[in-house]
Amino acid sequence: MQIDKEKYMELFLSEVDEQLTQLNNLLVALENDSKNSKTISEIFRITHTIKGNAASMGFNMVSDFAHRIEDVFDLLRSGKLKFTPSVANAVFLALDELQKMLQQLKKNKSEPSSRPSGMLDMEAVLQKIASGEEDWELMLRKMRIDREAPISDMARVPMRKLDNAINLVGEMLINISKLELLNLEIGSSRLKDTISHLRRIVSDFQYIIMDIRLVPLASIFDQLPRMARDTAQQEGKEIELSISGADIQLDSRVVEKIKTPIIQILRNAISHGIEPVAKRKKKKKSERGLLKVSAVREKGMVKVSISDDGAGIDLEKIQKTALSLGMATEERISKMTDYEILELIFEPGFTTASSATKISGRGVGMDAVRTELTSIGGTVTVESEKDRGTTFKIFAPISIAIIKSLLCTVDKNVYAFPITSVEAIRKYAPSEIHRMNGENALKYGDELVPLLDVADVLYDSTTDYSRKDEVDVVITNVANRLIAFSVDGLLREDDLVVKPIDVMSDVRTVSGASLLGSGNVVLILDINEMVRKASLERMVTND
Repeated sequence: MQIDKEKYMELFLSEVDEQLTQLNNLLVALENDSKNSKTISEIFRITHTIKGNAASMGFNMVSDFAHRIEDVFDLLRSGKLKFTPSVANAVFLALDELQKMLQQLKKNKSEPSSRPSGMLDMEAVLQKIASGEEDWELMLRKMRIDREAPISDMARVPMRKLDNAINLVGEMLINISKLELLNLEIGSSRLKDTISHLRRIVSDFQYIIMDIRLVPLASIFDQLPRMARDTAQQEGKEIELSISGADIQLDSRVVEKIKTPIIQILRNAISHGIEPVAKRKKKKKSERGLLKVSAVREKGMVKVSISDDGAGIDLEKIQKTALSLGMATEERISKMTDYEILELIFEPGFTTASSATKISGRGVGMDAVRTELTSIGGTVTVESEKDRGTTFKIFAPISIAIIKSLLCTVDKNVYAFPITSVEAIRKYAPSEIHRMNGENALKYGDELVPLLDVADVLYDSTTDYSRKDEVDVVITNVANRLIAFSVDGLLREDDLVVKPIDVMSDVRTVSGASLLGSGNVVLILDINEMVRKASLERMVTND
């Protein structure tokens, strides 16, 4: 009986995608232990499965090509072939060709009419390896194959359907809020109970949809060993990569947004951070550069740390570059802390690279990284020590579709603080607000916390606290740094369905918008950009 391709296509593509990721990771492991018979057998088994499943779907090109890889591992399994670095490179490139064909199948739902040239070349190489010919390594060196493998955008069901479901949940929440406002006028206890019950049902439905949208960070982390291995090989460096936290789950849209920043930072660590073997020996370091990628949950956010034990970031070079680009004066730079100097690498147009490379980009990398993260309410920080290494920390929300927020009023408008960034809310007397080094600050616990006024940041106004009886303050936690914001008034917590506001893309202090039950639009504040804007304005004023 013939298989219904349409019915099983999505399942087949999803399985092959996962199997290719497994094969890449197993090959990286085999490079470190080339005689591990269990790893060789597992690679043979997975390749055999791909071959069989592709044949049953009628994809003969994929099946035949997988059979060529299988032949190589059959020889390895029997001990008739040694797993050398050249054999490893050949198989890695063969997997790249399979990945390309997979993308073709996703797009066109069918194989091309003829084999792509890259696949034909790799088939010839694999056949020569299997038959014991010796000229295949020369063929391999001449080949030019793009090794990038995109992350799958599927989570069992098409994401557009889950997006539609979230939008419907948002509409239900807005209309429940309208009913609550209406009942304030009517005053019906029965209607109040019914509305409360309805809100609980919709809330449960919301969490079910949100749970379906979650995918593990493994969808990114599983690609890193291969990418790091290829980058280190191109750079002529030795590395050792450790990964933890791959099981932590985030909204699939968040995973899409943080993938490029993670990969770019890791590539930069290998290209710019890790020293060549000769230099590491002189510094009495291990020949292999150590790279660590880890993820942990932290206060409603996910923190991804990417660290290396390389040369560290040259602060003096950053200062000279900032001066040459006119980003700050000598006087201002002399007053800057190490933290503020490092922050300059995230400024638009900042680069210390003398030339562009394929690996490390074209000098707009770190600005692009922070921009990508702030678009979802995240941020990135950096710590570095000379000859000890560098650590980048990416902070990202677990979800960006519906967020719990603290509503407040500023100049008669309603704004929202994402609750994940709120440490506390307090009322302060004007006498408790201190002026230090030209900036406002207040005591929170044992710590002196900088105070910014939301209206001052958004509208470039100046607030006189002495004219107020008391000041409503929202204390936020920005990448483990406490920053306080004063507002005109505090309203309530609410679940907001986030809508992008591309029309206001230059307004970085606002990350999105939502609609309240009253029909009013509420703008969601980007706390990281609020702090950044205030900091830049202070630099200009001080200069």
